[in-house]
Amino acid sequence: VMHRPAGRCCTAVILVIVLSIRSCGNDSIVEYRFQKVGKGEVVRTVFVTGKISFSDIHTVDNETSSGIVETVKAGLNAHVRKGDILATIKSDDLQFSAKQTKESFIQSTIALEAARDLLDQKKKLLQSNVIGKKEVEEAQRNLDRVLSVHRSNQNLMDKLNKDIESCTVKAPYSGQVVEVMAIPGMNVAKG
Repeated sequence: VMHRPAGRCCTAVILVIVLSIRSCGNDSIVEYRFQKVGKGEVVRTVFVTGKISFSDIHTVDNETSSGIVETVKAGLNAHVRKGDILATIKSDDLQFSAKQTKESFIQSTIALEAARDLLDQKKKLLQSNVIGKKEVEEAQRNLDRVLSVHRSNQNLMDKLNKDIESCTVKAPYSGQVVEVMAIPGMNVAKG
């Protein structure tokens, strides 16, 4: 068993650390300069290691519809303009809801026309003194109820049309696609 004095062991470790730090490059001081990167012509090519980060990244999420990715129109590194179609989503649930709401809207439109016609007839009969004022007021209340249902169906149709439109994912900005996280056939959820 050999014993070394404690002082020499510490000196050797410190010397190795100092030598390895000094040998990581030449003895000159390394200076880093940062510049904003933008479009333009390449003037000089420099080979370096490091990480490039983007200063202006916009994530495009599917905000309102869930379903299956039908198409992906813009791939990695694609240049897109604001409004370009990036992907389309097929939502059977949304299509089914839209069909039911459209049928309800058509029925409420028919009911609205019938209620208007009935009120007009009641007003004419009142002018001829065939019926009383109460019957006209009742026809007016009925028209108001039918109109309320019709407006509700219209609002629902408008919302569903927006949701269906959102199944077409569009670029909110002009730029370059740096990551694509969807493939055709993939299930996607809202958000």
